[in-house]
Amino acid sequence: MASDWRSAAIANVTASGTLGVAGVSTLTGNTTVGGTLGVTGTTTAAAIAATNVTASGTLGVAGVSTLTGNTTVGGTLGVTGATTTAGITDSGTIAAANVTASGTLGVAGVSTLTGNTTVGGTLGVDWSINANG
Repeated sequence: MASDWRSAAIANVTASGTLGVAGVSTLTGNTTVGGTLGVTGTTTAAAIAATNVTASGTLGVAGVSTLTGNTTVGGTLGVTGATTTAGITDSGTIAAANVTASGTLGVAGVSTLTGNTTVGGTLGVDWSINANG
């Protein structure tokens, strides 16, 4: 029986217009898209490597994310939940509603504490205090 033409293997195909495919499509081997790849609907992908990625909408990430190298946040960075950091260098102002330091809190430069401030142990000051009032 002759093979059905609809399931024939084709080595190379060039479509000079629109290539419309209905149903499930599987591309094996290396696949190159020379222009913009537009995908509608839910897309599942594994092990994508990208050099530069731009998300023009909301980027939602579930699970652990590791950012290596320099990372820039151009707006407000909102963090909910517990956050562990190491080696933060601040070049501006850090504002926080409530800060708990479980180790040593070292502050260099001028510091202004407004409102009620509680020191639960010994407060050591290494230079003069000007107390007016």
